[in-house]
Amino acid sequence: MFARGISFLIFSWFIFSAGFNNNPEKIKGTQEMFRFLNSLTFGNILMGVMALGFVCYGVFQYFYGRYSNS
Repeated sequence: MFARGISFLIFSWFIFSAGFNNNPEKIKGTQEMFRFLNSLTFGNILMGVMALGFVCYGVFQYFYGRYSNS
């Protein structure tokens, strides 16, 4: 859940900055998000943690869908 939250925060920051500057070309996608994470000081570690978070979220969703009673 944290990996999803972080990625949504980064996406929303890109959209906010594009809207604030009236420049729709500044809206970026997933590739630019990962470039931004990689450019940080501990970027490789952050990307690994996010990847692990996305994998864990996928496993959670699988078991939730498989064993849910609804």
